Amino acid sequence: FLCVLSLCCSLKTAKVSYPYVMREKTNHVKQVESTVVNAAIERVWGKISKLAFDDLFPKRITSVKKLNETPNMVGSVFQINYVDGSIRKNKVTVFDVTNDFRFLQWTLVWINKEIDYENFYTTITLTPITETKQTLVTWVTEYDPKKNGDAQVEVQETKLDSLKSLREYFNN
Repeated sequence: FLCVLSLCCSLKTAKVSYPYVMREKTNHVKQVESTVVNAAIERVWGKISKLAFDDLFPKRITSVKKLNETPNMVGSVFQINYVDGSIRKNKVTVFDVTNDFRFLQWTLVWINKEIDYENFYTTITLTPITETKQTLVTWVTEYDPKKNGDAQVEVQETKLDSLKSLREYFNN
């Protein structure tokens, strides 16, 4: 059972719709990791919003393909091809720009291998650090692990590796 409510919150003068996901399952996991990237928010968003994950994470991702005519919009679907041969299709559920923040959220809709979780959502939030012209990147994953799975460690390690790759990319 998955119910998505749209909550509005005021950020300065802009209104932002941000999904609040409620699940009945008690084993729901929400993992939050973050890092500071040595680049202005516009530069980081330029890559994230274009789904340029093959540029940002070349050790893991070989290519990203947009599967419909309106890429980077809510409802659009994109495919990520990984170095290990796995393929994931994802649907964009939030694509939002406010004066200060950038949000991109997607849900996994198909994968070509067995995984240890379901109802998988990823949210990347970018926040400017105005003093230093850097960007705070917050990466949230939410999912329901299947029984006897070791998804939590795998998902966290992958996310931490991705954040490290982001720092390396923008420090060059």
